[in-house]
Amino acid sequence: MERNLSNTEALIQYLKGKDRVVIYGGGKYARRLIEYMIFINEVKAERMIVTKLSETDCGYKGVGIQEAIPFLKENGDCNVVIATSAVYWEDITQVVSKYVQEYHCITDQLFFEMGKELDVPFKNIDFIVGGFGKCGTTSLFKALIGGGVFLPDKKESQFFLWYHKVKNPKEKLRKEYFNNVQNGQAVGMIEPTFYNHAEDVYDYFGDKLKILFLVRNPVDAEFSKFKMDNRNGVAGLEQSYQKSGEFYPQMFDEYFQLDTQKDMYEYAKWIEQYKKYYPDGQIKLIFFEDLIKNFQVVIQDILEFIGVSAQYEQRKFPLENKGDFVMADTEGYKLAGLLHQLGYEIFCLDVGDEQRKCELRSRYGEVLEQYSKADKVTDLRITDIQRKTMEKYYFDSVRQLERLANRDLSRLWF
Repeated sequence: MERNLSNTEALIQYLKGKDRVVIYGGGKYARRLIEYMIFINEVKAERMIVTKLSETDCGYKGVGIQEAIPFLKENGDCNVVIATSAVYWEDITQVVSKYVQEYHCITDQLFFEMGKELDVPFKNIDFIVGGFGKCGTTSLFKALIGGGVFLPDKKESQFFLWYHKVKNPKEKLRKEYFNNVQNGQAVGMIEPTFYNHAEDVYDYFGDKLKILFLVRNPVDAEFSKFKMDNRNGVAGLEQSYQKSGEFYPQMFDEYFQLDTQKDMYEYAKWIEQYKKYYPDGQIKLIFFEDLIKNFQVVIQDILEFIGVSAQYEQRKFPLENKGDFVMADTEGYKLAGLLHQLGYEIFCLDVGDEQRKCELRSRYGEVLEQYSKADKVTDLRITDIQRKTMEKYYFDSVRQLERLANRDLSRLWF
């Protein structure tokens, strides 16, 4: 029996007359299949099943989710469609075949065909999360994916860092980020580097945008940025590493003195720039600490702000990109810098320059392997003295944010 569903015609033919269709998978393949089944109105998926249910797993568009084996043991008469990447098929089919006879897999070709039929012409961005770096934007990205929201698979385009270096930058942005938008979705971008581009955002993306800012205790955000810049080998720490050959805690003090971006966390200054172009009703301020403490309420509020009526269903906020390490020595720091540079070069190549991309990706893979083996310092913490010094530096800007947000931040931050 042919188990693979390779095109939409085969899928529609398979679904006809089926009354118990269960989807094995919880990711983008499963979500697209559910969307397509709704689109063709042939049959509704009864359930999503996954190998192991985590606290961040949730249903999609009214289809609930359960662990596979307990469900299959009690529902051997269902029809299972395996909607995952092909690399997982062998393990999944071994499980499924023990309990049901009727199961099939959707191929990559079918996945892309469904996407083409669901896609609508991309017109414009509905909302942008314009800041701030190291304030939980990757976690917010993970939390908002799915439902009535479209976000590109790649979280950040960093558009204003490269748009002047490539031909047809808006076309490159569309092709690489917005080629599978579906009807009715709120289209967004999560772009921490946009915090100081208020006028550019207005000029390129228009005056109808909803603008969101995610903020965090600036001391914690700056320390987190230090660790990120270190593990990315960003210029600025060479002299510190050359001085001792290895990492030492006071390196953060030296980094902070030289950091040309530490004013990023003077949040009120940048938000006021956006207020010159967008009215208060189109700007929303989100506190990372609130998001962690009461994420379901905060995310639901965000969805309503951007015009999405869907109910938020995740049971746990997805904390992502913690990156709690720095490079242990000069060699590791240099590898990190090379890896970061290669990644940037790959991205900046024009669409279609596949030969050069292939060469760079091969080199990137070689460096990545070396980087993964390099020594690292983990569980790094800011000292009390460092924290007090930075609280003094950011004190006035926090008071400015209090006035802008109409909220006392002395207990939340300092």
